[in-house]
Amino acid sequence: MQAGKRTVPRGRLQVALAAIAAAALLAACGTTGARHAASPKTHAAHSQKAKTSSTATAPTATPSSPKGPFAVQQLQMTGPETGFTLATLQPDATVPSWPLGSYYPNALSSQVALLYTADGGARWSDVTPQDPFQTPGMMEIGTALDFLSPTTGWLAVEAQGSAGSVIAVSRTTNAGASWQTMTFMPAPPLQGSIRLDFTSPEDGWILSTSGPGLGLMTKAIFATTDGGSTWQLVSCSLDPSCPLQPTGLPGDSYPTGFSFLGSAQGFLTAAYHGDPYVWFYGSEDAGRTWKRIALTVPPSEQADYGNAYPPAFFGSTGLMFVQYVGQESSLVLYRSLDGGQSWQPTSGQAIPSSAGPATISWATALDGWALSANDHFLWRTENGGTTFAKSPLPSAFTQYAETGPLPILDFSDPLHGMLVATAPSGTSLLFATKDGGETFTRLSPVLTAPTP
Repeated sequence: MQAGKRTVPRGRLQVALAAIAAAALLAACGTTGARHAASPKTHAAHSQKAKTSSTATAPTATPSSPKGPFAVQQLQMTGPETGFTLATLQPDATVPSWPLGSYYPNALSSQVALLYTADGGARWSDVTPQDPFQTPGMMEIGTALDFLSPTTGWLAVEAQGSAGSVIAVSRTTNAGASWQTMTFMPAPPLQGSIRLDFTSPEDGWILSTSGPGLGLMTKAIFATTDGGSTWQLVSCSLDPSCPLQPTGLPGDSYPTGFSFLGSAQGFLTAAYHGDPYVWFYGSEDAGRTWKRIALTVPPSEQADYGNAYPPAFFGSTGLMFVQYVGQESSLVLYRSLDGGQSWQPTSGQAIPSSAGPATISWATALDGWALSANDHFLWRTENGGTTFAKSPLPSAFTQYAETGPLPILDFSDPLHGMLVATAPSGTSLLFATKDGGETFTRLSPVLTAPTP
C-alpha cells in the first residue's frame, strides 16, 4: 500500500490466497480437489484488447428474505463495518449470481457470488455483476477480488468453455451498486488460478497460473494502466504458447501470492519445491522482467526450506513473512525500508508455526497478525514485529480449522477484523473482533435476497 493513496492495506488479500498454494501442494502429492480462486506499456503485438463491454446494476437487497449458509472463499474488509466476500451459496439461494459451475471442492452449490456487508458481517447482500460470458456451460476456474477503498474495487473471473478460456474483469466505484465489465482471452490460456492486485485506480495486474505438476507451475502476468479496460500480457513462463521472449519469470514452485508497489515494482513469492533458497522474485519494470531477490537466513533458523508470503507495503516500508520449515518451524519477519530494494530479517521475535501454510494480515506498518495451520493461537504485533503476543482462538473456529481449508483472516484497522473457518462440508463460520484479536464474537450471518 502506498501511504495516503488507499484505505485498504496492500497484501492482505493476496496473503490470504496462500490457501491456493497449499491446495496446489496437496494436488502435487496426489490429493484430489485442489485449487480455487483470486506494465504500463508493453509490446503492442501482445496487447489483450477488450472484447465486450457492459454495465450491470446490482439488485437492491431486502432483509425480509434471509438465505444461508454460504462458504467463504475470499474475504476483504474495506472498513470497520464494510467488506466483500467471494462465496459459494447453498442450492436454494435465489440471488442472481453468475451461472458458473463451481470448481471449488465441497462447494455448497454451483453458484459463486460476490457478497457485501455494511454492518460488520451480520448481513450480506449479493452485489455480483451480471454474467459477462453469455455462453452456456462455462466453468469457473479462478476468481480474484481486490478493493482499493470501501467503494472502488475489481472482481476478476476466469471461465473455461468449448472455445477456450476467458477472463472477465468487472470494476465498481460505488461498492458494487453498479459495474463495468470487459473480457479478454488470455494467451497463454493456463486454466489454473488467478490473482489480482491494483495499486491505483489505473494500475493493476493479474497473475494467472496453470495447475501444479512436478514442482512446476506455468505463470503469466497481465497488466492494465487504464483501470482494467484493457489488459496486456507482460511476462510468462514455461509454456510453448507464450509469445514473449524469456522474461525471467520462473516456472518452478507454487506461488503464495504477489504484490506491487506503485506502477513499476512487483514482488512474487512461492512455497518451496526443491529450491535450496527462499523463492522470492522482484520486478522493477511493471512485471515485464523478473530477478530473484536473495534473502539472508537468520543463523537461528536451521530449516529444511522456506516459504515466502507476499509483502505488504506502507509507503516505503515493506513487511514480509518467511516460514522456515524444519524440526521446529517458525515465521520470521523481514523488513524493507527502501521500497523493496533490500530486505533484512528483523531482530524481533520469530513466531512458532506448524509446517502447514500460514495466514497473515497487516493493517498498518506496526499492526499485524498471523496464524499457521492447526495452530490454536493468533499472533499479533503492535510494534512492527519487534514482539508478538498470542491470544487463544475460539474453540468452534479451531475445530473447523483443523479439518477444513486454510482459515481466512483480514483486518481493516488495528482493532477491527474478521476470522473465517470452513468445514469440509463447505459451511463457513465467521467471527468478528473489535479489540485487535484479543476476543472474537461468532456471527450468525444472514444472506439477504434481492427485491424481485
